[in-house]
Amino acid sequence: MISVAIGASPMRWQIKWQQVWFWLAVVLTISWSAGSLQADYLVFRVNVGEALPSAPAAGQPGAPGQPGLPPGPGVGAGIGLGQPNPGGIPGGFPPGAGAGIPGQPGANPPAESQPSAEWFLAVLQGEVRATSPRGPYVFAYDGGQFRFQPGIGIADLAEIHVIPGPSLSREFEELAKKKSLATKAPRELVLWTLRHWNYRGSSGGFDMLKRFEEQLLAWEKMGLEKLPEGDRAFIQSLLATRQLLKQELPEPTEILSRIAPLARGCVQTSQEHYTVVHLQQDQKQAEDLLHRLERVFHGVYYWFAAHGRPLPLPASRLVVWLTESAATCEKLRQALSEFRPLPSDGFYSRLEKVLIVAPHRLDPAFKRLQARIKDVDLLLADVSIKLLSALSGNQPIPPEYILNLERLAKPDANLKKVLPTLEQLAQRDPTAMATLSLAQILLNSSPAINEEGIVATITHEGTRQILDAVGLLPARAGYPEHWRDGLVALIESPKSNGEFRAPAFHSGIGNIHWVYLPVFSFFTDEERVKKGEAVFYEKTPRQVSIPVRLTSLRDVVRGTHYQEVQQAKPEQRDLLLLKARAESWALVYFLAQTRWPQLLQFYDELARLPRDMTVSPEVIEGLFVMALG
Repeated sequence: MISVAIGASPMRWQIKWQQVWFWLAVVLTISWSAGSLQADYLVFRVNVGEALPSAPAAGQPGAPGQPGLPPGPGVGAGIGLGQPNPGGIPGGFPPGAGAGIPGQPGANPPAESQPSAEWFLAVLQGEVRATSPRGPYVFAYDGGQFRFQPGIGIADLAEIHVIPGPSLSREFEELAKKKSLATKAPRELVLWTLRHWNYRGSSGGFDMLKRFEEQLLAWEKMGLEKLPEGDRAFIQSLLATRQLLKQELPEPTEILSRIAPLARGCVQTSQEHYTVVHLQQDQKQAEDLLHRLERVFHGVYYWFAAHGRPLPLPASRLVVWLTESAATCEKLRQALSEFRPLPSDGFYSRLEKVLIVAPHRLDPAFKRLQARIKDVDLLLADVSIKLLSALSGNQPIPPEYILNLERLAKPDANLKKVLPTLEQLAQRDPTAMATLSLAQILLNSSPAINEEGIVATITHEGTRQILDAVGLLPARAGYPEHWRDGLVALIESPKSNGEFRAPAFHSGIGNIHWVYLPVFSFFTDEERVKKGEAVFYEKTPRQVSIPVRLTSLRDVVRGTHYQEVQQAKPEQRDLLLLKARAESWALVYFLAQTRWPQLLQFYDELARLPRDMTVSPEVIEGLFVMALG
């Protein structure tokens, strides 16, 4: 229970945080049948810290009856940090499954690994195929396929896991038809759809927007009078929103003229609601970005309509600038005076009303992953020499047969002949198999890594742009950033976070946050609060201690937890900001579930404050009291 007195009016809320968040144990075992093995998610985690383990040892994280991933800073071992799933992972996972996975609810967490590293984590979506439960398996995805061995890793360097689950398309049809939600509970089907909204554009895969609008048309054709009485107005609102979204917005002439001096040499590509500024050579990437942005736009509008707040259309198309390099993105950030810490690979300029998007990921963990590739090359060389020496009776190995990532990506004729033999020999050596599997995943992970980056950017910064354009979250100086972050977090789909063992399995709107939930849980853990601190990157050059205490409801309402970030030591700020954002999300998420009309009233009051006035904590607190009663 949280109790706080605000102003002269005592206000006591009976809040049990387990109503706001919960753990979902993730199964690390693989269901196998004689014909095929299917899965949607392949999760890999790579140590991108400064020091490479001196003697990588084989392990079998996640295999049935075996330990999971080495634990991080108090989160618990295994990927079983618990995943949010309010409709969550398609099909869910059976509770208690996955024997031998420490760190799950009810299990005793083991001692922390030493040293605790910095991890890069990402999720590949596809399908696993095999004819044997022992592997190796083939992972097929949009960009191709590759062989790998699941459930094994290199201690303190990398782990590879498969998370099974039905596809979104099968899950949607199961809910709509077999479970008859389309006729018996259309509201439930709509909310599930929004929680699993995707942004893949036109490159293939299941298109949730298309399937959702097909269902809307099916309801309209069938006749709303055949739906449950309580859902008729709900579906009618969504149909009205669909009709609204067909309108093409005017050209953003004023905005384009303002940025013209900075955008010399660029061209423009437009669709119904967006204009993308880009170089001619980036035409294909700009078109893909447009498709994704339209899905964000439609998803946001449908989500607010489904929650009783249809949004008006902006006055003109929204402008997005696809930069040609990270350096250009940073240069524009300086020129447009946007200095706030960014959770994604781009930013929304409140001055020019333009969303700036970098061409690739910018986060520090990704940069360290690129550096780690050199270490993987060394491991590949060691493995190939070891295996081939055993095969050749310890004869010298010709250089052209020594593996590295470049040769593995484009093997010549000689290497193609020896690769099958290397894979067979590696199956007898867990370290060798883990190294080859990791190399294959790194070679094939670019689509997934880029997907997480672009989705995180357009759903976070793109949502800021939409809600500014309609006046709900005006992008002006003085507006309380912690309340803006809290609302945007309801809609965004984040990147996976390796530090808190938080894989982002799928995108969606209104779902429990893949990253902020584990972070919030971590910093509100009772034992950790008693201890008073948490140590990150322990026994590494980046070791940092973070104070752990329960942040009061009043601190979150007033934004005091954000002010603490600015007052902290520089090395603490990134983690403390992540903690502060998680706390803002937790409060907004709870209020959205329990007091949505009052929460919207509070945001409306914030939006009506005088333009560019610095809003004091006392004013925010007063508005909060009035709106929440």
